Amino acid sequence: MENKHIRSSLSLFHTQVLDPLLSRESIPPQSFSFLEQWVKDLSALGKQPRKAQCDAFLQRIWVDLLGYAFPSGEKAGSLKKMDSEKTHFDAQLGHFSATHSTSLALIRFVGAEDLDALAEDPVALAREQAKDIPDRRYFILASLSETRLFSLVLKRNTYERFRFSLMLEDPAEYHRFYLLLGAKNMLSGKMTQWLHESISAGLRDKLIHNHATLKAVYGPLQSGVPVSFRETFIVSKATRDALINEDPRSANILKPFFDGHTLRKWHVDAYDQWLIYTPKGTVDIADYPVIERHLLPFRPRLEKREGDQKWFELAFEEDNDYENVTDVRVGVSRDTALTGFALGMNGAQYWDDSYYVDNADYFLFGLLNSTVLSRMLMMASRQSAGEGDVAYHRHIESLPI
Repeated sequence: MENKHIRSSLSLFHTQVLDPLLSRESIPPQSFSFLEQWVKDLSALGKQPRKAQCDAFLQRIWVDLLGYAFPSGEKAGSLKKMDSEKTHFDAQLGHFSATHSTSLALIRFVGAEDLDALAEDPVALAREQAKDIPDRRYFILASLSETRLFSLVLKRNTYERFRFSLMLEDPAEYHRFYLLLGAKNMLSGKMTQWLHESISAGLRDKLIHNHATLKAVYGPLQSGVPVSFRETFIVSKATRDALINEDPRSANILKPFFDGHTLRKWHVDAYDQWLIYTPKGTVDIADYPVIERHLLPFRPRLEKREGDQKWFELAFEEDNDYENVTDVRVGVSRDTALTGFALGMNGAQYWDDSYYVDNADYFLFGLLNSTVLSRMLMMASRQSAGEGDVAYHRHIESLPI
């Protein structure tokens, strides 16, 4: 069974993965009794203070029904309360002992509120508040009447929805709830395995049916920057560090720089190049006196270049058609024999023997290096051998995301 309130393609877990795992039996009597009593008590619970509601929710749903346990003394637990005023979250699921804590899921409880009528975007707020909590993978948004499960790893805000009253009418709804959020599967990593399998199943669907492409989701593939006078504008890490030590403002226009032939799947072969990034019309060199002094010995040669750029500028204009909302870029060589994608942080730049994706994230990075997409790109490249860069560029932009 899958979410009924949204299109099936927007569910977090793929039905091909979950359906074989779901029990077709009726709800176990004890669980049915817990749920029935919970639904009966909703009206009375709604009149209690939020803290009392939350305490009841954690105990009766997460401990009594789903099998989690609070830490007690020296005994480890899998459910731990949090101070929502300080952390935004009311509880966390994971492995908690006196010496070690691992948080897998964060719970935000909103009492009797309608989850569709919350003033702020709860998922965006959760992502922001959770970014410094290591290992967290899931966000659980809950009210007295329903629970929603989101992934904090995926970029998309798709979710699984569980309504307690519906569970009493439809055993499959309960079994889906227990399968995904029960302590055994959450804590053992099975749920995460099913999520990975769901992503793969979704990709297979997209290969057959209409799908959103890399270009549609992340924007067009960009060509790397043409840098002539490399010995002038490209410096080593040692030189970069010296320039920044003398004037920290220099870091604003010193960007990691990668050649296409160094890009490999998951990594870069050599990483000791930094580009003095001064596209036409973007930099007042007087603001960076240390870099200006570094470039001055090359000025006579730079002024002899063709074009209307200033002596300290690179001979190209920055593409401002798309707003940069992240400083992460994923690059790939134009050489079709090197189909692996490498990650560049801090506004990394790639030479013009490369392509790159702006506004990237770790989800895209992993997806592009996945076995499925790597094979797709390799096959497409072989089929269009001889067509050159244009075909390769098109194949990358059309990859399913």
